[in-house]
Amino acid sequence: MLRAISDAVLCTDARGVVTFVNPAACTLLRCESMALLGNRADELFTLLTATLEPLPHPIVAVLASGQTARVPPGTILVRSDGGELAIEDCTAPIRAADGALAGAVMVFHDVTEAHQTMLQMTHQATHDFLTDLPNRALLGSRLAHEVALAARRDTGLAVLYLDLDNFKHINDSLGHGTGDRLLTSVATRLRECVRRSDTVSRFGGDEFVVLLTLADDAAHVAGITANKILARLALPHEVDGNTLHTSASIGIAICPEDGADAESLVRNADTALYLAKGAGKNAFRFFEPQMNQEAVQRQQLQGGLRAALGNGELRVHYQPKFDLRSGRLTGSEALVRWYHPVWGAVPPARFIAVAEDFGLIGVLGRWVRDTACAQLVAWQQAGMAPGHAAVNVSARELHDPLFEQGLAQTLRETGIAPERLQLEITEGVLLHDTDAALAKLYRVRDMGVGLAIDDFGTGYSSLSYLRRLPVDTIKIDQSFIRDIGAGLATDGAGAMIVRAVIGLGQSLGRRIVAEGVEEPDQLDFLRRQDCDEAQGYWFSAPLPAAEYASRWGLSPHGD
Repeated sequence: MLRAISDAVLCTDARGVVTFVNPAACTLLRCESMALLGNRADELFTLLTATLEPLPHPIVAVLASGQTARVPPGTILVRSDGGELAIEDCTAPIRAADGALAGAVMVFHDVTEAHQTMLQMTHQATHDFLTDLPNRALLGSRLAHEVALAARRDTGLAVLYLDLDNFKHINDSLGHGTGDRLLTSVATRLRECVRRSDTVSRFGGDEFVVLLTLADDAAHVAGITANKILARLALPHEVDGNTLHTSASIGIAICPEDGADAESLVRNADTALYLAKGAGKNAFRFFEPQMNQEAVQRQQLQGGLRAALGNGELRVHYQPKFDLRSGRLTGSEALVRWYHPVWGAVPPARFIAVAEDFGLIGVLGRWVRDTACAQLVAWQQAGMAPGHAAVNVSARELHDPLFEQGLAQTLRETGIAPERLQLEITEGVLLHDTDAALAKLYRVRDMGVGLAIDDFGTGYSSLSYLRRLPVDTIKIDQSFIRDIGAGLATDGAGAMIVRAVIGLGQSLGRRIVAEGVEEPDQLDFLRRQDCDEAQGYWFSAPLPAAEYASRWGLSPHGD
């Protein structure tokens, strides 16, 4: 009967020596019955847990306790020839007629195929499908385990929360397939920056979390690792025939100083990440307690800004620009201002950064553009000659695949002549996907809309890029103009840069505008250098529409 069943059966005497095996057992153990009989059962095979830790032999355990036993799920049987199979078993005592322990019987069967399926399903449930890194769920489990282990061993650990800078631009311009392959490249490099005992997890989107374990000086180890990660990610990525450049911002939380549980550590590392992004990106920041207050304030600003977009708290102010040869008003730059009923005037530097980080910059930029264009049309219909309106456009806005469609809609709905609108972009637009960005700028120019480079000199433009850009105007950053006002009008670094930009720009047929003119010496210097236009507080602060029209002879219509 026992010889015919499909389960493997192995019997021993009270010493653990094999006295019977059926054909199924011989097949699974890859041995003839004669090679098994008379040998100790615990010498024929060993058992390991699913995590490859040794298990007590079930025959030995039953003979010692006299009780029935089962191996845990996922147990691996290792044969004498080194082969492995997953098994399920039941091992029970054999008793003589008088009840004395006479031996043991082990009944087991091969569940390797089912075990492999289970392992595959478990892996899929706990790992990211794209990068094969541990996912958020598995990271949470490991982090909770490591926090408890660190507390018992009195060691430290660190959590690094990483977010790629400007990844959305690559996705939008080159497609999600290219973006996915870039994420895979990033994942590979992150693995190369840590030890085998550490965990690199894809937390979602372009966010990754790195868990550094068993560190006596966790802060020191985290700093070294963060620097290594930034350096490795900064190297070019070759993806689909494109040479892509990316960087990352990293927030770091240390256990137990910054949190004694997994949730607190991840949350505080995320808080530090946003501060790293706010500090200019491609950097890392350690969590500090006051960051929580800053994070709360950022959340409040974000919520307030969302409300402000719909309840009339936002205003557009206009700063005039003048021709330095004729003194004629050439136009204005439209600048958004926020007046909160409780907080009062919120500085643009604070809420523009929040709009960028929380994905509101597109809506905000569109609102400013629509408002400025409608205002210019209203002034023109009232018989005024306000010139053009310049509106700032962020790199994130420009890389939006619907940007051109939205721009065309603005022109159509407001009725503004395209040449009356000028878009001011920064040099940062060209840092990623240069060819795609240039193509889009040429299409915008073909619509009749003017283009200007804002804050020129502070970014990364080369002469070759400048020659290729379809821009009408170059705006010299106010930091260089400010140097001229510090008594360096003839030989200071700022003055030298201003001279160079004016000469270079005009040789390429671009119109040059100086920003931030606040003193007469600055104005005189610019005129001597034959600069085309200027704006700044020497002429006027940005003004509400009615005040702007009244002050500059346009009349107060259209506010």
